[in-house]
Amino acid sequence: VEKYKVNGVHLDNAQTWPVILELDEEELYRRDPDGTSAYKNKEILDGEIVRQCEGQGYWDSTSLDRYPNPIFIKLCRGLWARFPEFLVVGECLGGLSLENRQAILARSGVIPRLFKLPVALASIFGKRLFKDGRVISCKPENVRVLKDLSLIHISEPTRPY
Repeated sequence: VEKYKVNGVHLDNAQTWPVILELDEEELYRRDPDGTSAYKNKEILDGEIVRQCEGQGYWDSTSLDRYPNPIFIKLCRGLWARFPEFLVVGECLGGLSLENRQAILARSGVIPRLFKLPVALASIFGKRLFKDGRVISCKPENVRVLKDLSLIHISEPTRPY
């Protein structure tokens, strides 16, 4: 922070951090035809033998609705202890099984960057944003639209973001 004079960071795909892959135990303990281990001790200890695209850990636990993300708590608290004004912004995508991730990120100290947020904010001020860059006037929405960003309806061929 001091060296590069930055006051914030943006984390891509923050709704998936940390990625913890499942150990492939069958492969981990596999023996070569000569009877020796297929992997060196360092490869085993470094966790290099994993199943591809099979997440585990915090995001697959039953604790995520009750507890903030521990890696973000550690990251944010460590940064804020030395740099109280430092911003941590994290990309937060929606979709199947990602419904509540923005709230979890916020509870963990990360400012969620939602793609629907600019649309919701514009609607409060009586503007409607479209993917093709158009902005039109509309009836201003109530600020409650921010509480449930799923209220933003996506329709028509040149639909809003």
